[in-house]
Amino acid sequence: MYHEGQDRERRKAREESTELALKSQYPVPEAPKKEASGGPSLIEFSTEARDDPNEGLNFGDMPERCTCMHCERSVVTFIDYEASWVTWLLAIVVWFSLGWMAFWVLPLLWPAFKDVVHHCPRCLNVIARKSRISFPTFRTEVCSLKVGNCAVVLARKYVIIFLGLVFTIVAVYLMRSFVHVNGAAPEVHKGTPSMLTWEDFLFDCGPKSSLRSRGSSAVVFDEKYRRRTFTWQGEVRVIREGFEVLFVRTKSVLMVRMYPSRFPRRDLPDVALLFSDSLNKEIAELTPGDWVEFEATMTLHGYRGDPELMTLWHIKRVEPPTPLSSSAARGLLLLLLEHSAGTRLAE
Repeated sequence: MYHEGQDRERRKAREESTELALKSQYPVPEAPKKEASGGPSLIEFSTEARDDPNEGLNFGDMPERCTCMHCERSVVTFIDYEASWVTWLLAIVVWFSLGWMAFWVLPLLWPAFKDVVHHCPRCLNVIARKSRISFPTFRTEVCSLKVGNCAVVLARKYVIIFLGLVFTIVAVYLMRSFVHVNGAAPEVHKGTPSMLTWEDFLFDCGPKSSLRSRGSSAVVFDEKYRRRTFTWQGEVRVIREGFEVLFVRTKSVLMVRMYPSRFPRRDLPDVALLFSDSLNKEIAELTPGDWVEFEATMTLHGYRGDPELMTLWHIKRVEPPTPLSSSAARGLLLLLLEHSAGTRLAE
């Protein structure tokens, strides 16, 4: 034991002498001290990089065993579901897409839109938050879309093709909805009054006539109906107010279903009446379902289910005729013309 202690002391002394010799032979330069300019600062900010004890752990929809970074204990998390800004954004998109149908759909989708939050059972702090909506990325060859426990895995090229088709469909829908309705000239003058009825229009330019010969139907429309003013009747279906956002501007439009309708088996409006702000007082008295008599100038001919485009000048609510007919106003016009002709003859 005595010899072992002497050997240990000799070995330690030898290491210390060797270390001093190395320091004397290879001196370590001292870092220059920076002089404080202006004294100590009043407010100081500092950051500390801390290692994540749960690095590499994938938090999912089930409790996970991990280390709480708050209380520094190994625990098994309990999960909770909370709404985030993504949840509210998707709910708003569903609401605007489905309208009143969202009342039945949103209660089913709302739990799937919420985030999964992992809590520590000891200190109750949040350990991790996992969104149940994961969008595909184009960095890998395989893209996945996950909603809750359901996932769709596709190759990257198919995802790009699918997004291109969706964009094309939306663009075509917007063009059909707004370009046709707002494609008329901004300055439309009141045309020559015409005694032709809605039944005459269906006979000359209706769907059956257009299918037989679209070219001749277009010629008849240009000769007998374009830029002419008609007084017809119909049922109000939709009143849509125009808006103006940056460079996008749409006109106010009133959708009317005529009788007889162009497509009796489809619940679609037959005429789209564009109106200016000067007619807001007359339009404010109307509600969907009212039977109205309107005076409008024909502007564009609708094809493939699009409504006939007319510029509105006057409109009022009237009693619906029996049976329903959009040409009921023709009898009143004939009476007025006969009365005016009789007055002239008497004079």
